Formats: sequence, structure tokens, C-alpha cells
Amino acid sequence: MYYFSIKFSFIPVRYLEIFGNDHQWIVLQSKLSSSRHHQHHLLYHIIVRQVRALLWINSITRDPIFAFKIVSAFFGASGLVLFYFCMVKLALNQGIAQFFTLMLGLSASYFFFSATVDTYIPAVAASIVVMICLINCLTSEKQSNYVYLGFALGLAVLFRLDNVLLVPLAFIPIILSRKKLLNCAYCSIGLIVGALAYVVLAKYIYHINYVDIFDWVISLGSRVDKEEKGLAELANFNLVDFMAVIKSHFLHSFIFESGYRINGDSAAYVYGAIVKKVLTICFIAITLSVIALFAVKVARNSIKITGIYRNVILILICWIVVRISFYLWFNPVEPFVFTPSTIAPIWALIALMTAGVFESSPPSRFNFRYLLWFWLISLGSSNFIFVLAELYKFD
Repeated sequence: MYYFSIKFSFIPVRYLEIFGNDHQWIVLQSKLSSSRHHQHHLLYHIIVRQVRALLWINSITRDPIFAFKIVSAFFGASGLVLFYFCMVKLALNQGIAQFFTLMLGLSASYFFFSATVDTYIPAVAASIVVMICLINCLTSEKQSNYVYLGFALGLAVLFRLDNVLLVPLAFIPIILSRKKLLNCAYCSIGLIVGALAYVVLAKYIYHINYVDIFDWVISLGSRVDKEEKGLAELANFNLVDFMAVIKSHFLHSFIFESGYRINGDSAAYVYGAIVKKVLTICFIAITLSVIALFAVKVARNSIKITGIYRNVILILICWIVVRISFYLWFNPVEPFVFTPSTIAPIWALIALMTAGVFESSPPSRFNFRYLLWFWLISLGSSNFIFVLAELYKFD
């Protein structure tokens, strides 16, 4: 579904403004055999390069777009499988785990980047592995769990450098454990191996001298001729940029933004836009209702947050806050492009709330399953209408 849903050639006006058409830029750099910016998502480019080589050698295709989209779709599907395992690890009802896996897969930011060409979704899949390892560390103090956590963090950073923001989260289970220093040392083993892997790949794949690797890593460069402005500045911590970033991470990461004027006068577009708006309102209303119902039940002690769930919620909240704070500082101009980094923990948090509400509701009351299905339909249908009306430009 991810591979065939969005055509590569699409350039919706608003998304061209938001993305700077990154997917076409990445493919162009590949065609020119350029390694510009590869240091920021090293393993992603190495994997795509190997997939292209295999397709070429086996005479399947020489089109680089095919390789890039296959990688995005594969990691998009893999990320959903990993997310399902993560939900099961939390001992959630299997139906709840399956439901929220679908919700993640149909969410705007996850869907979009799984169906197009960019570096985000492989990094998200790797970060979900980190989430699973964090849960393992909270449920068991086996020293091997901390080694696996270190390896998972190293792998995530290899896919995208900004996944280094996940490293502080490892201190939560370490601080909560009995053997703090020993577990910290075990976790460091995996991180050190990840750092050494980065050095080896940079040396033997990109032929960067050992003494130059640090400078290569921290160099940002520019993709365009004109100077980038407003990036990595303390001035970005203002109300306007904050609200734009919050809106992207907590609304448009779920539902595609409307308002484009592609075939805007066609009947299909007009009625589709109305239906999409109604579905969006329904999705927002249900989401807020579930969160409010959870808060009321917690206040009335109908739901008690104890043990592992309290610590998991702490990790998820810290994950979201750290990411949003960093991207607000780093680049509030393009808030949507970074929403994949928070979509999984946000849905995991909502899944825990929903499971609590579901399990604490008497069976004689309104069947909560109907509400869940309507929640899923409102999300999926709204985004499906966007894909049809905006990306395929039908009259």
C-alpha cells in the first residue's frame, strides 16, 4: 500500500513549500553519485546504495526511485510490526495493540514518509526498537537488556544523527535500576560499538580520514544556494513558532493539512473537502474525549497508574518533549518534516490511555469498540480523501 499509494512525481503546492521537495533532491544526489549530507543519515544511504546495486546487477531496474521507495515502504511496514510488538510488550489487549498499529500506519506523517522518498521512516523504525528495549529494561534488570538497549541506540543514531536525542531516555531505566553504574556501563558497550561502526562505515564506504570524521559529522552545509535563515537560534523559542510546531506534531502528524487549490473548482474536490473536514472534526473530538475520559477516571481513582506504566508514560512524555523542544530550536520553519520522530510515542501514550479507559469501563455501558472503529475510520478516510483529491488531481 505504501509503495503504490503516492506517485513520486507529485508536487502539491503547499507541500512543496514545506518540504522543499526533499524526495526529488535525495534522488538527484543519488543519480549524481553525491554523498552530500549522507553523514546525517549514514546507514540509510548505505542501505539504499546496496539495494540499487542488487536491482542493477539482477537486471530488475536501473531506476533509483524504485530502490528509494522500496526502502521507505519496507521500513514503514517493519516499523508497524515493531510497534505492534511494543504494544504487546506493554501487556495491552491484542485487539488494542492491533488497532493502534493501524492508527499509526494511517497517520499522515507516518503514511506520507513511508510512501515517498526520505530518511525519516527507517530512523523511526530504529527508534521503535529503542522503545522496545527501554520497556525490557523496565520489566527486567537483566544486564543483557541494557547491552541490547545500547546497541539499539547506536543503530538508531546510525540511521539519523538526531536520534542521539534518544540517548538521555536510557538514563530513566538506569536510574530506576538497583545496579546503576553497572547497567550504565553495559548500555555504553552498545553505544561505543555504534560509534565505532559509524567510524568504520565513514572510512571504508565514504573514504573519510579518521582525523576528519568529526568535522564531517558536524558539518551542516546547505542544500540551496541562498542562505538558510532562522535555524538553530534561541529566538525560535517564541509563541508563534511554538504553536506552529505543536500544531504540526499534535494535529497534522495525524491528519493531512487541507487548503490546497488543486482542481479546487471540481465537484469532487469541493465535496471531498467538506467530508474531510467533518471527518477531521470527528477524529479530533474522539481523541480529546478519550484523553479527557482517561483524566477523569484517573482523578476518580477508577484507573491507577502504577509500576511499569508510570515509568513508561514518563519515558514517552520525555521523548515527546525533548524532540519538540529540539526541533523548535533547530528548524521551526518546516515543522511537519520532523513529526515522524514523535508520532510513535504519541500513539503509544494514547494507546495506554485508551487501554485504561477500555478496561475500566463496565461491559453493560456503551460498547467502546464502536467508538474505536469510528475513530479509525475518521482518520483513515480523511487521509484517503487527501491522497485522492490532492495527490492524484482528479476532476
